[in-house]
Amino acid sequence: MNLVAKKYEEKYKTQVMQLICNEYNYELTTYRSFFSKFYENDYQKEALKTVVVDEDNNELVVGFFALFKWPYLFNNKTFYALKGVNAIVMPSYRGNGIFKKLLDFVNVELQNNNKVDFLIATPLPAAFYGFKKNGWKHLLDLQWFIKLNQPFSFLFPITNKINVIFNEKKRNELTSIANYIHQDDSPEFNNWRASYYKSKKHYISYIEGGNVVQFGVKINIRKKIIRELIIGEVASNCYEEEFLINAFKFLLKKIKKIPSITFSSLAFNPHHQIISNVINKTKFKKINKVIHIVVKDLSGKINSIDKEKWILYRADLDSW
Repeated sequence: MNLVAKKYEEKYKTQVMQLICNEYNYELTTYRSFFSKFYENDYQKEALKTVVVDEDNNELVVGFFALFKWPYLFNNKTFYALKGVNAIVMPSYRGNGIFKKLLDFVNVELQNNNKVDFLIATPLPAAFYGFKKNGWKHLLDLQWFIKLNQPFSFLFPITNKINVIFNEKKRNELTSIANYIHQDDSPEFNNWRASYYKSKKHYISYIEGGNVVQFGVKINIRKKIIRELIIGEVASNCYEEEFLINAFKFLLKKIKKIPSITFSSLAFNPHHQIISNVINKTKFKKINKVIHIVVKDLSGKINSIDKEKWILYRADLDSW
């Protein structure tokens, strides 16, 4: 085998889509539209997409990895970050160092790039140590918490009640918290994300004086009868504990009005002391489930930021 890492080209498109579909059990015919919206949008024209091909087998694409524009804000300054997604190796080629080739190629491509501040990824357990061996730092784990809403939710039909209660549009440029680093919420970034969403997001705000928090949620159905409401977005201009407690109590009362929801869930940075206190005081229960987050500092700007300064939720994953 002559395995070579190189930049993605249009001629590899069908093979890359098939590789992704095989990995995640997608239908190729329906995935084409998502691929175009996610990978080919003008917002992502500077994305770095990498393939490994077997040149002894008609340039068969056996590995793929993409880095996409995924900006963060810190003290009103934008960090140009790239998010690593879809690190995939064809099963029959695993064990040949393909994942390392993909990451090594990225390292070479970015070594003289002064624009990118850092890389960030949320790898599955199988890829976690591969990232670490390649110089990525384990930043932290998002910890999952849940709160029971209605144990007999299966007795209640799913209605459009969530659309009535969570009836807002997503706000732009809401979060701006001094001394904390958080995901960009500019219209350009939000519009790109909304263009490829597979599942509908629902929004509701809590307002107290001049303070606002907007919650973004989506429904996830497990085993056909368990209805989970994922609280993926907590965008706010205020991170004072008492205000956030009031906001979460407001949210939970609204969720209680939807008896078809079995439980609500939330994944967040447990090192963030304020939000940890809020979740404990609103009686969410910790479960044995985490999301790894790894970073690679290319500018020397983020390694000095303590992990409790990161505002991170489920929406910080591209799959939100």
